[in-house]
Amino acid sequence: MEGCRARQAIGTKGFLTAYQSMEARKTSLERAFELARSGKCLFLSDIIKQLKLESYNVSHIEGRALKKQLTQLIEEAKR
Repeated sequence: MEGCRARQAIGTKGFLTAYQSMEARKTSLERAFELARSGKCLFLSDIIKQLKLESYNVSHIEGRALKKQLTQLIEEAKR
């Protein structure tokens, strides 16, 4: 499987707009951590792809420490 499992559910613009309006807009970092904990993304690259699909700015997903944290959360969510 490629990417987040949630991608199929929120891939269309109509549903994405409705999804975003139903909850307060999170920052890109908050959403990245949420995706990492969700178990829906298998790799860090999946989180970045999903953020882009949801029109988040991925430039904040940088730095070794942050990437390590997200990767650890992804691994924990797999268990």
